[in-house]
Amino acid sequence: MPVICKKISGKWRVCGPDGEPEMKGDSPVDGGGHDTKDDCQSQADAMNANMKHSQGFIRFVIALTGLKFAETDEKKKVSEIQVCMVGKWEHDFYGTVEFTRQHLREMVENFKTGKRDLVVDYQHGSLAMDPEAAKAAGWIKDLYTKERGTQLWATVEWTEKAVEYIQADEYKYISPECTTDGRDKETDEKIGAILLAVDLLMGRFFH
Repeated sequence: MPVICKKISGKWRVCGPDGEPEMKGDSPVDGGGHDTKDDCQSQADAMNANMKHSQGFIRFVIALTGLKFAETDEKKKVSEIQVCMVGKWEHDFYGTVEFTRQHLREMVENFKTGKRDLVVDYQHGSLAMDPEAAKAAGWIKDLYTKERGTQLWATVEWTEKAVEYIQADEYKYISPECTTDGRDKETDEKIGAILLAVDLLMGRFFH
């Protein structure tokens, strides 16, 4: 269902069909609300376009539990996060969702043969028209499996702001965005499962 704009406490907020704001609190995606309806509508249009664009993609939520930060020689904060696992589940939107060891291997292979780092964004904001909404929370620097290939993990280099949010428990979840039927953008050849991005979440958001 598409999101809409609604005026709440003097601010225009992006809301779900139930009228409740999709971004809770002072979200970096909408700054706690927009001053004008036009600005809100631009954000809503981008989010609706993202939903349409993402048909065929799979998203689900994983809690960030026990996250620890290390510091690189360049004073960057990095950590490991689990982004996927082998299993089969029933999802309200996607129906039956299944990931196998082969899917996880393909995600790793496609990441390592890719030409760019993968983004960790805020609340699925990387396709937003507003540059503030599209800011990165971090960048995936490595992707690999653990536990005999049954878990997919990533090494993430975080921005300073994202570290502050996570340490303050303002963001407690991540949501991988992936597909099991990816194609090469240049050749259109089928290349299997792809991790497309990871989203830092406060909670419910189109899942």
